[in-house]
Amino acid sequence: YHGDAKTSKSVNTVKGLSGYTTDGNGFLMMLKYHGFDVAGKKVLVLGAGGAGRSVVAALVGAKASVDVYNRTPRTALELRKKMPSVYVLREIPDSPYDLVINATGLGAHADDPLPAGKELLSGCKAAADLVYDPPETAFLRIAGELGKPVFNGAGMLFFQAYLADCIFTEREPDPEEAFALYREYTG
Repeated sequence: YHGDAKTSKSVNTVKGLSGYTTDGNGFLMMLKYHGFDVAGKKVLVLGAGGAGRSVVAALVGAKASVDVYNRTPRTALELRKKMPSVYVLREIPDSPYDLVINATGLGAHADDPLPAGKELLSGCKAAADLVYDPPETAFLRIAGELGKPVFNGAGMLFFQAYLADCIFTEREPDPEEAFALYREYTG
């Protein structure tokens, strides 16, 4: 394991005998592309699966204050052992957050329940969903109807692939290059 993969115990890129994760940094790059900086922000992550753990590790590394809620508290508590600054919630609060992230699989199907209610979304400043298909989950639709900036997982998917390509080609990631490629891709 290298970097965040060691902390999150999540791997999405393998080169030789080394495992890496690019999900969390791809997520941060997506937010940066949209002008959203997480440093010093209060963030709630719903879900502590592989991609969620990677996102939490990247958020902590970017100096965000991170709360995590997971349906199975034990999973989130294991994550806290690796990142003591993470606060594990036993229930989803209605308190305000700068960013609420759905890192669960809920939303990929039309009949999925919401990972969080309108009360939580009304108090947040922005919402993100790691789900990218459909492009607008019910979670993001409600946040958008409340006037919040929303980010779906498609940008994260693009940027994590860009970062994986940098690992394979042994070059330093260049945000300007990544942003230009993303503009061309979404053009």
